[in-house]
Amino acid sequence: MEPELVLDEASPHGNAHAYVEDDGRVVFLYLRFEAEIERRLRVVWVRNRGRAPSAMRRDEMARGLPPMMPAKFCAHPSGQPALDRSALRLVWLPEGDGVALYERDEMIAAIVPWSGMSGFDGYARDALGQGPLAWELSRDNVLHGRFSEAKEYWTRWESGESPWSRVQQAQLDCYEEHFDKHSRYYAIDQGQWPPKALVRIEWGDQILLLTIGMCIRPQPAVEMFAEEPTPLRRVELGATLPASSDEETIRNASHALSSLASYPWHNVTWFGHGHSIEADLLSDGKHIAVLLADSSMWGPSLRLPDVDGDPVKLLWVIPLTAEELELKSSHGASAVLTGKS
Repeated sequence: MEPELVLDEASPHGNAHAYVEDDGRVVFLYLRFEAEIERRLRVVWVRNRGRAPSAMRRDEMARGLPPMMPAKFCAHPSGQPALDRSALRLVWLPEGDGVALYERDEMIAAIVPWSGMSGFDGYARDALGQGPLAWELSRDNVLHGRFSEAKEYWTRWESGESPWSRVQQAQLDCYEEHFDKHSRYYAIDQGQWPPKALVRIEWGDQILLLTIGMCIRPQPAVEMFAEEPTPLRRVELGATLPASSDEETIRNASHALSSLASYPWHNVTWFGHGHSIEADLLSDGKHIAVLLADSSMWGPSLRLPDVDGDPVKLLWVIPLTAEELELKSSHGASAVLTGKS
């Protein structure tokens, strides 16, 4: 039997599709990332439709059939009926790097940020123990709370009580109080969710370009690199240009910052102090990358208002030549920042 597409939904972040397939033997949840730098597919078993085999059927897998979960890892080894597609829905993590499948109000499967690592694919309500295709989703699993918070996050947007106006005004007030009144305000979201903006401020002998609204979404993948992700997952970006810069240079830098403001979610990654990214901030042919520097460690220092209890870091975007990028690779970000102080 050809797999039947039971459910298919694009991520609100525009970076992925989640879908559920049922071939009459077994049901799987898939999460396909269409990142600019890498395409990835994550898969987790949901349930067997037929009687579970005693072991993985390698012959079926060799023929391209999705595998059935072995009986000892199944809560229902005799098989289960088809899912009620009218009762199914997906809940996405605000970070955009995980999704859960619900049947009515019960989570039945989840693909999480660490799925696809070390033989772990995800969780399923109807799995037992740590199976080869899914781990058991017990009632005390912390994911229930995490996806419950995710549902509340999306409900705020759907109800019209989004955090945008509050964050927008708080950040603008903070920038103007610390630096000066903005001279230009640009919407950089192209009319799509989430709303984002960029402001231009003339400040002494510099022109500052500063994003607003990136921090509404926590960055993906931070928890894969930091034991405590909270201080790192919300950021804004800024760039400094000489006051003598011409309008074309300012416009190019603004476009580059606008693009970078979506980069973490499009590529399922995160921005932090010392990170470098291939980007041409100045469009001058000399600078091939940028270095990110926490404003508490380099450049004009600024503490932005918290969002949902999380701190928000301002990262300065610093253009790098090929030589400076090599210096950063060999000696670390501090070597480059010392030379640019």
